[in-house]
Amino acid sequence: SGTASSTWNITTNSVSSKKITAQLAAALSSGLTLSANLQAPSTGTSSGVTTLSTTASDVVTSIEAVAATGLTINYAATATVAVAPNTYSADVTYTIVNDS
Repeated sequence: SGTASSTWNITTNSVSSKKITAQLAAALSSGLTLSANLQAPSTGTSSGVTTLSTTASDVVTSIEAVAATGLTINYAATATVAVAPNTYSADVTYTIVNDS
């Protein structure tokens, strides 16, 4: 397994609640798993550790008007023993949409 972290920023003055979804651009090799855990801004709720796939998953919900910087993203990658040692990469797309 392996871990990595980054930061993200958000500014919104929308009167309607927003959420952030995350999804992989392409499926991972068999036996590999990638998860993300986004820190929510003060007006949002984190979904906690979320396993990522090619289907969008909510990672932060209930975001109201806010300006926040330096919020953390923690990534964790795991592999089964069947996965050959190598360097793997994954593209994650984050999208802000209306929270419904």
